Amino acid sequence: TSTDRTGSFQVASACEATVRKSGFADAKTQLVEGYNRVALRLAATSDRVVVSATGAPLEFEQAGVSATVYTSEDLARKNSPFVTELLRDAPGLAVVQTGQAGQLTSLFARGAGSSSAMVLLDGIPLTEPGGSLDWTHLSVPGLDRIEIVRGPSSALFGAEASSGVVQLFTHTADAEGTMHGSAAYERGSFSSDHWTGSLSGGLAKKFDYALTTDQYRSTGEFINDAFRMTSGT
Repeated sequence: TSTDRTGSFQVASACEATVRKSGFADAKTQLVEGYNRVALRLAATSDRVVVSATGAPLEFEQAGVSATVYTSEDLARKNSPFVTELLRDAPGLAVVQTGQAGQLTSLFARGAGSSSAMVLLDGIPLTEPGGSLDWTHLSVPGLDRIEIVRGPSSALFGAEASSGVVQLFTHTADAEGTMHGSAAYERGSFSSDHWTGSLSGGLAKKFDYALTTDQYRSTGEFINDAFRMTSGT
């Protein structure tokens, strides 16, 4: 069978069908007599696909760039409270912190200056005019993906991306999904505490929401070395 000019089609009897569409996850459904409604969910972004290089989803080979991608699974497995702890493991990047926790933290890409890498959050620039950014207060909770593109990207993002681009993507919920919540608490040495809480779901099958808050606190190893950071997305 095939669809008509309106996109409708008919089958002789009830059957199981798999619906596929580019950019969406496959959906299996049982077709019965009458009207059948099939809702497709957005497909998960692969760790071999990068958006920041060209502005559109492309595989590394097609984009022709050197890139590193941290997916939601990677973020959960590494369980790092700060973005800088993840970037230390990325090739071609150097993270420099001047002093203890809470002090100025800078990122250097491919040996260039700290103001030559563009940083974006869901496509919105975080870097200040001139390209500088203090990475101290960027935390992982609430993020769903991190893309790192090494090399000049000035044609797409301007002169402030002469050595690379780092883009952070926040978590997006399913508009037709049910409400989900989570909470976690961790404690370590030097009276260090880290708690997180999140709530996400859909509303009226038209809107989605994803709220996350976290706080990290530590008295530090030395006198007057206390640090506390609270963030939310």
